[in-house]
Amino acid sequence: MGDVGSFAFGTALAVVAIMLNAMLLIPVIGLMFVIEVASSALQLISKKNIW
Repeated sequence: MGDVGSFAFGTALAVVAIMLNAMLLIPVIGLMFVIEVASSALQLISKKNIW
């Protein structure tokens, strides 16, 4: 899933959380994006052999 798909998915989950008054799910949804960015960063670092 690319950036467009993950952003759409995250936005949909956030809207559902707001509509259901389940505000505690929003940090969990945000964590998904943090993990995705960290994964991309690790892939770039390992491919460039910075270490």
